[in-house]
Amino acid sequence: MDATTVATASGPSDASGPSDAFTAPFVRVQVTGRDAARYLQGQLSQDVSTLKADGQGAISVLLGVDGHLVTWLRVRRLADDAFWLVVAEAHGERVRQRLEHFRIRTQATIELLPGHLHVRPPEGLEPLWPLDQDAPFVDAPADLARFHAERLVAGAFDPASDLVDGLLAHGVPTLVERAVSFTKGCYTGQELVARTSSRGAPAPIGLVALELAEPIAVAPGTALVVGGVDAGAITSAAVVGDRGYAVAYRRRRAREHTHFDVGGVGATVRSSAP
Repeated sequence: MDATTVATASGPSDASGPSDAFTAPFVRVQVTGRDAARYLQGQLSQDVSTLKADGQGAISVLLGVDGHLVTWLRVRRLADDAFWLVVAEAHGERVRQRLEHFRIRTQATIELLPGHLHVRPPEGLEPLWPLDQDAPFVDAPADLARFHAERLVAGAFDPASDLVDGLLAHGVPTLVERAVSFTKGCYTGQELVARTSSRGAPAPIGLVALELAEPIAVAPGTALVVGGVDAGAITSAAVVGDRGYAVAYRRRRAREHTHFDVGGVGATVRSSAP
C-alpha cells in the first residue's frame, strides 16, 4: 500500500469524535511494505498477527537488545501491509531509528508522520492512557498543559516524562499484562521479559502514581523518602485544581511502602507496579 494513501485515508485519520477530545503529544511512526507485518512481529512484544486490518490497535512495548524499554506504544494495523505505531512525540525519532537499525533485507518503509493524537479524556484511573484507545490524528499542536493535567489525575504514566534509565516493562503498572504476548514467538529483547516473568520477582524500580498532601508543584528529581532513606524520585508532577499529583519511580527495597515524604510534603501511592 502506498504510504501517502495510508497517511491521508479517511477513518483512522478522521478527526471526528467527542466534543471534549483534545490533542495529546503523541505521533505516528508508519511502517508499510511487503515485510511490514513480519518485521514488526519480530520487534514488538504484542502479537501483531492477531490485529484486524481495519485500524485495530493494541498496546505494545519496544525493547532494546538488552530487554530494557525503548518505549511503550500502541500498534495499529491499517491494512495487511501497513501499520501505525502511536508513540510519545519525544520518542518518535528514537523509535524510527531503532526500527531502521534492525531493518536488514526487509522490504518495509519506516517514516515519522505529522499530526497529533486527538484523544478522549480518561475515565477514572487508567495507567496507560491515552494508549488505551484507537484515537484519530489531527493537524494541530498538542495541548501539553491539559494532557499532563488529565493524565496525572488519571494516574497515567507518560513514556516521555516517566521512562527512566533501568526501567523494565515489569516496572510500569499493567504494561506486561496488556502489552506482552507470551505465545507469539521471539522478538528483540524478549529474554529479559520472559526471565523476569518466570521468576516472579519485582523489577528493580517501578513507577507509582502519587497524590500529594498539599497542592504544590514538585520538581522532577525530588527524592522520594521513607524513614529518612532515599526510596526513589519524582519523574513528573502538576497541581490540578486544589490537589497535587505526581509520578515517581520507587526502588524495589521500598515497594511495601505507600506513604512517602516528597520535599517536605506527604505523598500517598494511588497505583503502582507489583
